[in-house]
This record gives sequence, C-alpha cells and structure tokens, in this order.
Amino acid sequence: MYSGYKKMRWVVAILLVGIFAVWFLYKLITFPDYERFKYEYFRSSEGVVLDRNLYPIAEVRKDFGFRKFGYVKLDYVNKNFLNMLIQSEDKRFYSHIGVDIISSLSALSDFIKNGRRRGASTIDMQFIRNLFNLKNESVFIRKLKEIFYSFVLEIKWDKQEILEAYINTVPIRGEIQGIYTGAQILFEKSPEFLNNEESLILLSLIKKPASGSEEIYKNSMRIKKRLGLLIDEKLFRATIDGMKDKNTASFNYTYLPVLSQRLLMNRNSPVITTIDLDIQKKALEILKSFVVELKGRNLNDAALLVVDNKSGEILSYVANSTEYSQARYVDGVIAKRQAGSTLKPFLYEYAFEKRLLTPASVLNDAPIYLSKKIGIYSPQNYDRRFIGPVSARVALASSLNIPAIRVIGIVGVENFTNRLSRLGFDVSRAGEIDDYFGESLALGSLDVSLYELTRAYLMLASDGLYREPRLIRGVETIRQEQILDRGAVFLIKSILSDRDARSVTFELENTLSTPFYSVAKTGTSKDMRDNWCIGFSDRYTVGVWTGNFSGEPMYDVSGSHGASQIWFALMKELHREKISTPPSMPENIVKKAIRYSTDIEPPRNEYFIEGTEPSDEIIGVSVISEPKILYPPDNSIFAYDPGIPETQQKLFVYTGCNECYILYDTQKRLSIRRGVSMVDLEKGSHTIRLVDKAEMVIDSINYEVR
Repeated sequence: MYSGYKKMRWVVAILLVGIFAVWFLYKLITFPDYERFKYEYFRSSEGVVLDRNLYPIAEVRKDFGFRKFGYVKLDYVNKNFLNMLIQSEDKRFYSHIGVDIISSLSALSDFIKNGRRRGASTIDMQFIRNLFNLKNESVFIRKLKEIFYSFVLEIKWDKQEILEAYINTVPIRGEIQGIYTGAQILFEKSPEFLNNEESLILLSLIKKPASGSEEIYKNSMRIKKRLGLLIDEKLFRATIDGMKDKNTASFNYTYLPVLSQRLLMNRNSPVITTIDLDIQKKALEILKSFVVELKGRNLNDAALLVVDNKSGEILSYVANSTEYSQARYVDGVIAKRQAGSTLKPFLYEYAFEKRLLTPASVLNDAPIYLSKKIGIYSPQNYDRRFIGPVSARVALASSLNIPAIRVIGIVGVENFTNRLSRLGFDVSRAGEIDDYFGESLALGSLDVSLYELTRAYLMLASDGLYREPRLIRGVETIRQEQILDRGAVFLIKSILSDRDARSVTFELENTLSTPFYSVAKTGTSKDMRDNWCIGFSDRYTVGVWTGNFSGEPMYDVSGSHGASQIWFALMKELHREKISTPPSMPENIVKKAIRYSTDIEPPRNEYFIEGTEPSDEIIGVSVISEPKILYPPDNSIFAYDPGIPETQQKLFVYTGCNECYILYDTQKRLSIRRGVSMVDLEKGSHTIRLVDKAEMVIDSINYEVR
C-alpha cells in the first residue's frame, strides 16, 4: 500500500516536471528574440520621417502616454556611463544567469537582521518588469515572473542585447523612458556625450524616477560614494538646478510642416520619403524670406513643390510658410484655389495637337462680350490694354486673356474640360459648364491645387507622359500614360521659354528669365487672391503658390512679382552646379522662316507640327472677316433703374464698322462714331441691326430691358 502511494507520488512529480518542462519550452520558443523585440515590442512615442538619404527631416509625437525617442545602440552611449550603470545596478551582470543569487541572499539576510528592504533585482529582472508591465502585480507573483523570464531571456539573448534593450526602456522621470530620451530632454545632448555629473543624475533617477532635486542629490551622493567617483560639486549642483521642470520636451522639430503628421498617421515609423533634405531646407529658407519681404502687401501664406523630372519623385514639399502663416496646419500643396492663367498652356497644346492652330496663327486681342445666363461676360487682359492682331506664340507667352477666350471658342469648352479631366484635374462640376465654367475656364475659373498643377506641368516636362509624383521611397508609380502629343508639347515648351514673345507683358528681363533653359507660366486669380508660378528645367519641375489661406486679396502682388520670385530664386539654387539644356526637336516638328503681311511682329523662324506649316513664307493678317455687333451680345437682358432719370439711361452699342449705321427696332436710324453708338434704354424686347452703306443688314441682335 505504501509502495503504491510512493510510486504515485513519483508519477505525479514526473508529470508535473514534464508539464513544467513543456510550458517552459513553450515560453522559451514564444519569447521574442532580440530583433523581434526591436521592431515589434519597442515602441517609440515619436514618429520619424526620413529623407531619401535616411536623414531625419521630421519628428512628430504620436503617443502621449509616454515619451520615448528612437532606439540607441550601445556604441552611441558613453562607455563610462555604462560601466557606472552596471556597477550601480547589477555588478555581477556579466556572470549571473538572470538572477543574482548572492545579492538576493544578502538582501534577504539584511531584511531578517535589520528589517530593511533593499532591491536585489538584476538588469534582466528590471527589463522583464518593464517589458511586460508587471509593476501593478503583487510582489510575490511579480518576482516569480521576473525570475522565470530572466532565465528565458538569458537563454535567448546575449548580454549585450539585454543591456542595450534595458537602457532603451528603463523609466527615467515622469513620462520619460530610456537613456537616449533622458539625455536629450534633461541635458539636451546625446548619451554619447554624458559627463560624470549627468551620468550620476541619471543613475539616481533610474533607482527612484520620482525624485525631487534634493532627493536626487542625496541618492547621487550615495552612488558616488559607493562607486568612488570624483565629480565637480559646483557643476553637479548647477546641472540639477538646470533640469528643473524638464519632464518632457516642449516641441518636435520638422522640416516638413503638416505633411509629416499625415505621413505618420497610418504608417509605421520611420517613414522613408523621396524628399531631399538639402533641397527642402533651401526651399523653406527661400519661401519664408520672400513671405517676410512681402508681408507688407498682405501676403502671409505660400506653398511649394519640387519634383524630379526623370524619376517623378518629390524632392521638396513645403505645405505653408510655417511660423509666418495665418493657418499653420493648412496644407497649401493640396488646398484648392483658382487656377488663374496656369491652364492656358494646356488649352493651346490641345489646339496645336488637334491642328486647329499653330504658334504662328493670328488671334485678335480686342474687346469681346459674351452673353451668359448670369449676365454679360466681358473678359479683360491683366493690364486692361488690347494690342489687336497677335500670334498664338505671343498671346500664350505674354498670357493675353482675350486670345485665350477665342482659342477656347475654337477648341470647345466641353473638349477642354474633358482634356483637363484626363490630366488629373477635378472637373466634377462639369455639369455646370455653361453657368459656372464656360469660356472663363480658359482664364482659370477652375479650382485646382498646387499638387495638380505641378503634376500637369511635370507632364509637359516629360514630353506628355502622365505620371503620379512619388513621395514614399520604394512605392512605384502605378499609372503611366502618354496623354499629350510630343510635338504639341514641344511647341508649348518653345513658347513658354521664349523671352522675346513674353516681353509684351513681362518685358525682357523678369523673374521668369533664368540664365539657363527653363519653361515657366504665371497665374493670378481674381482680385489678386492667388498667385502662381509653375515651370521646369530639364531636371526639375517647380510649383509655387502665394496668397492667403483666409482668401483675403494681396496688395499689388501679381504672378511676376510674388510666386515667380520664389520660383526664380529656387531654380537658380537648384542649378547652381547643374546646367539645364533645351530639348531636341521631335521628328514630327519642322522649322520654317515666316513673316507677316503687316508689321504685327518681326520675321522669325517658327516651329510647326509637320503638315501644319504654311505653304508661303508670308502669313496674311485678317482677324475679322466682316463687320459685326460686338456689344451687346445676342439675347442680353438689362435692368431699367427707376432711380435714374429716363433721359440718362442709355445702352452703348459697339461695332466693328465705322461706315455703317444702327437700325433700332426697324424704326430709328442711329449713326456710328468710332465704332460706337447709343440707344435709349426702354422696357421691353428690342432688336438692333447693323446696316452697311449698301443698305444690307450684316448683323443683328435681340435684347430685353426689364
């Protein structure tokens, strides 16, 4: 009976040992190895964004429950500090197997004899406590887990790995965790450069993180005595006083305002971007300097984008003017604003591509009046002057508005809207074309972002190839499509790099005329609320926007004064050591000498898409085939004002004929002087006819007065 009971006890004992062995083996297998700990268990409170060369460009706090910066290797921690740490916390660290038996027995003896508690936890046990957050468990359970997992730790990791993990996770003070974070926040230096006084303070805080200044001093003196250290007492006191209230860092640094937070929102840190830190710093510096210079003209905000033409990688992304901005958390690169004249190159490109125009085609820069449902649309040039017949080259290069309106009339609003959609612009309001966009689309009534515009100009720089610019390194561009005709794109490049053609509006020397090959276009929205300059060299595409996020107008800041100054300065910086050369002529382009039948422009060599060049060297100038009523437009509606005397209410009629007369409602015959006549403004529906000297009606319009 007894022998059976004894055998049973052995069976149970063996079974329990077997269960424990299996459980220990399971814990050993599932315990994270060192590399897994670094990438899965170690969690920084900060998100880090790196540039293309792995230099940090932004550090943003993500977790507000603790403060722990990046992981630091032992090689970058002061060796003297590490020696002091081991002597202070675990002097037999390199000889025990996770638990210091001698220290534990000594602590137990001290407690029995003197009733005094003192710690005997090894570096391994402290690390386990921090790793599994055991501080809230009962002392007995916590100690058992610390001892058990310390044995496991010693089996799976080597001593250097354990020590490195410990210094990166040990609590220091308040929310501060890790030696690297402690050194940065408390002493504003890397742990590589800690002196004895600072090392002693950190050792004191490791023992008791919640210590005040006096307690830090007393604990440090005890450690100093035990280790036999020599310190500068005066410096030591000054160091303690200097770290008062330094429980956390007050701010993060960033060379990537706004964007850095967005990049880290749904990504693991670090995020490796295509940004070039040197270019980013220079772009920020230039942008901010011009914003400061133009603040007196109520310019407070700006944004900038630089893209590499060959790779499509974004090299600089400046979301706003940082501390000078009215809204520091707004991203000006993706914010929508009116495009101004920046869409004109794509209108002319379409007309060239479809063989509707050539750069030598003559357009009439003269007043134009269009009847819309919301009233009469009468666009003006920027300087409110008209120069008459002008070539398409000069009209685009000098950004003349009236010729652009005539071009969209040739191309068709719907066709141009569809083209803009293919270029990546949001034209979701296309159903409102007649009421909202219409012909004004040629002058930039569409809301666009700097990102969309820069992407579109990158397409011009890339001979018509559509690519999505890349910001994250290693992420390949998904969509690539040849959208624009290479020959038509070459014509646009030729026009927008032609300083002579540009001089009608901008003069010969201006901020678009770089000392090397470049293509540029400016744009200004209504009331000077937005100011653009987008352009490229053979290597970079640069887009700049200036204005106010509030929508307030600037004071006398046009595209040639605001955004273009930033663009010009940055382009010069980008090409300080890199030459930009013009593109070679595509196979479908021919070059031909031309001159006009009148002296509207000097003779020149002009480029044409093959098959569209004129057969004769002389190009005739004829922009109005026959006289017509220029204003008011047909089916116009006017309002009669009862507050104005009847005799003073007149309607001006503009015509293209001085040898004609006006027939008003088939009854009144009115003369025309210098192309202008006047009729009384009377309620009701009326008809105006333009009659030549042969008594032939050559044009007529209807209008209503309400």
